[in-house]
Parts: sequence; structure tokens; C-alpha cells
Amino acid sequence: MIFGPQTTNPSLILNDPTIVQRPSDGQYIMYMTGYRAQQTTCSSNYGDAIYYSISPNGVNNWSPPAQLIPHAWLPSATRVGNTIYLYGMINQGASTNRGYVQRVDLGSNGTTIGTVNTIWTAPALYSTFKVKYDSSAGYYHMFANNFGSNIDYLFSYDGIVWSWPVVTVAVLDPDNYVIGGGFPHPDDLHRIYFGHTENGCYDGVVHHFQNVFTTTW
Repeated sequence: MIFGPQTTNPSLILNDPTIVQRPSDGQYIMYMTGYRAQQTTCSSNYGDAIYYSISPNGVNNWSPPAQLIPHAWLPSATRVGNTIYLYGMINQGASTNRGYVQRVDLGSNGTTIGTVNTIWTAPALYSTFKVKYDSSAGYYHMFANNFGSNIDYLFSYDGIVWSWPVVTVAVLDPDNYVIGGGFPHPDDLHRIYFGHTENGCYDGVVHHFQNVFTTTW
């Protein structure tokens, strides 16, 4: 286990990890959604924030989680040359841009907030997303969850404007309530991993994925 209940902040719960290697020093930085333990319903994401932690090897010796972006969640990080870009959604606790999906330039150290670009305004087209820059192809890949009903594939040349129409790569099983994830294999873009659950946020309950699947497209 990397992070369990935080000894310095027992009420902080961490999930949604995304990891990249920092260009500035070669260390690894993990971004996570952080929320309070008393938040048990999906309508209570007002206090969510994006946290980060740093490790010399990406395995252990992680630094204590620190808050980076308040009122945001569902991070997805990718590295383009010497720059780390972080995608995330603005939650309902923010005073402006609620429900927007944005990309933040975090520079080479992954913690210095620079230019912020809006990808989608509210209501956003997707609820969760995993973004990966493909240096050999020269463009970005995204696997995005269409609010629990299916997972779509999109691409972009600049990481801001995304392709349309999309390619649907996984569809919700009719016996389940919500589909989640959309994580590509590190060496095979055409194989993804995702979960199905019989519970979901749509009934006011935090969902927990009960089955994990893989598929090719």
C-alpha cells in the first residue's frame, strides 16, 4: 500500500492516481483526488481537491500528499517533452467554471501552475478521462468515460481541441449500472482496462467497481 488513512490528516482519503516522471529531476510525481472521509455521497464533492506526492523511484518513499489545485478532481497527467500537463474537472465547490474540464501546464517540476486551457465547458461531454501523449505519433490519446454509459477514444494534436466524432471502444453491460475506467495498456494502445458496477453515483451512492475487464478495439 502506498497511501492508506493519512496519519497527519486522518480524514483525507486519496484515489484516482496518475503518475509521470518529472523532467526537472527524474523523480516521479503522483496526482490524486483527495476528499474527506465524511463525504459518502456523490453530491458531496464540494471539498475535493487535487493532491500530489513525489517519489525518487515511483515505488516507495512517497512524500506526504500536498494540495495542488483546490475544488478539482479526477486528474490525468501526461508529459510532453519537458512539460507536464494535468487534466482535471472543476467541482461544485468552485466559485466559477463548475463542471469544466481543464488542462493545466505544470512546467518541468509538475507543481508550478502555468497556463490553464478549458477543454470542455459545463456540462462536460465526459466525466472521467485518461490522457497520454504519444511522442512517436506526435499527438495525444484520450480514453473518456461518457458518464458511466461507455468509453470513447479521442485524439488531439495540441491536447486542447479533440477529435469528433469519437470511437466507442467499450459499452456498458446491460446487467450493470455504470462503466468506469478506460486505462490503456502501457505498450498497446488498442487494449484497455475498465470496470463495471451495479452501483453508481446516479442514485446518490458512491460507486465501487465490482468487476474489472479488458478488451481490444
